[in-house]
Amino acid sequence: MIDSLAAWHHFIVHFAVSFTILAALLDAADFLTRNTRFTQTSFLLTIIAIPCLIAAVLTGNLAATFVTDPEQLTALGQHQTYANIAVWV
Repeated sequence: MIDSLAAWHHFIVHFAVSFTILAALLDAADFLTRNTRFTQTSFLLTIIAIPCLIAAVLTGNLAATFVTDPEQLTALGQHQTYANIAVWV
Protein backbone atom coordinates (compact mmCIF):
# COMPACT_ATOMS: atom_id res chain seq x y z
CA MET A 1 0.00 0.00 0.00
CA ILE A 2 2.83 2.42 0.83
CA ASP A 3 4.46 1.97 -2.57
CA SER A 4 1.17 2.61 -4.39
CA LEU A 5 0.58 5.83 -2.43
CA ALA A 6 4.17 6.89 -3.06
CA ALA A 7 3.67 6.34 -6.79
CA TRP A 8 0.87 8.94 -6.78
CA HIS A 9 3.19 11.70 -5.48
CA HIS A 10 4.02 13.08 -8.95
CA PHE A 11 0.36 13.21 -9.91
CA ILE A 12 -0.81 14.90 -6.70
CA VAL A 13 2.00 17.44 -6.52
CA HIS A 14 1.27 18.74 -10.01
CA PHE A 15 -2.34 19.38 -9.09
CA ALA A 16 -1.29 21.24 -5.95
CA VAL A 17 1.24 23.38 -7.79
CA SER A 18 -1.08 24.19 -10.68
CA PHE A 19 -3.96 25.15 -8.37
CA THR A 20 -1.66 27.38 -6.31
CA ILE A 21 -0.13 29.12 -9.34
CA LEU A 22 -3.52 29.64 -10.96
CA ALA A 23 -4.89 31.11 -7.72
CA ALA A 24 -1.98 33.58 -7.61
CA LEU A 25 -2.53 34.56 -11.25
CA LEU A 26 -6.23 35.12 -10.60
CA ASP A 27 -5.37 37.31 -7.61
CA ALA A 28 -3.17 39.39 -9.90
CA ALA A 29 -5.97 39.57 -12.49
CA ASP A 30 -8.37 40.69 -9.76
CA PHE A 31 -5.94 43.42 -8.72
CA LEU A 32 -5.76 44.69 -12.29
CA THR A 33 -9.45 44.43 -13.24
CA ARG A 34 -11.34 44.54 -9.91
CA ASN A 35 -13.54 41.65 -11.02
CA THR A 36 -14.95 39.82 -7.97
CA ARG A 37 -15.23 36.54 -9.86
CA PHE A 38 -11.44 36.36 -9.99
CA THR A 39 -11.32 36.73 -6.20
CA GLN A 40 -13.95 34.05 -5.63
CA THR A 41 -12.30 31.61 -8.01
CA SER A 42 -8.88 32.27 -6.52
CA PHE A 43 -10.20 31.61 -3.03
CA LEU A 44 -11.84 28.37 -4.15
CA LEU A 45 -8.64 27.19 -5.85
CA THR A 46 -6.67 27.99 -2.71
CA ILE A 47 -9.08 25.96 -0.58
CA ILE A 48 -8.78 23.05 -3.04
CA ALA A 49 -4.98 23.36 -3.15
CA ILE A 50 -4.50 23.02 0.62
CA PRO A 51 -5.51 19.34 0.90
CA CYS A 52 -3.60 18.64 -2.31
CA LEU A 53 -0.47 20.20 -0.80
CA ILE A 54 -0.88 18.13 2.36
CA ALA A 55 -1.37 14.97 0.31
CA ALA A 56 1.68 15.84 -1.79
CA VAL A 57 3.82 16.18 1.33
CA LEU A 58 2.52 12.91 2.79
CA THR A 59 3.01 10.92 -0.43
CA GLY A 60 6.41 12.54 -0.92
CA ASN A 61 7.48 11.41 2.53
CA LEU A 62 6.32 7.89 1.69
CA ALA A 63 8.24 7.99 -1.59
CA ALA A 64 11.37 9.15 0.25
CA THR A 65 11.50 5.89 2.18
CA PHE A 66 12.37 4.05 -1.06
CA VAL A 67 15.50 6.13 -1.78
CA THR A 68 18.75 4.38 -0.79
CA ASP A 69 21.45 5.77 -3.12
CA PRO A 70 23.62 8.42 -1.36
CA GLU A 71 23.56 10.67 -4.45
CA GLN A 72 19.80 10.47 -4.62
CA LEU A 73 19.56 11.18 -0.89
CA THR A 74 21.42 14.46 -1.43
CA ALA A 75 19.06 15.42 -4.25
CA LEU A 76 16.10 14.36 -2.11
CA GLY A 77 17.25 16.63 0.71
CA GLN A 78 17.38 19.59 -1.66
CA HIS A 79 13.99 18.67 -3.09
CA GLN A 80 12.46 18.55 0.39
CA THR A 81 13.98 21.92 1.28
CA TYR A 82 12.58 23.61 -1.82
CA ALA A 83 9.23 21.85 -1.45
CA ASN A 84 8.92 23.09 2.14
CA ILE A 85 9.71 26.63 1.05
CA ALA A 86 7.10 26.43 -1.72
CA VAL A 87 4.41 25.02 0.55
CA TRP A 88 4.97 27.61 3.29
CA VAL A 89 5.01 30.50 0.81
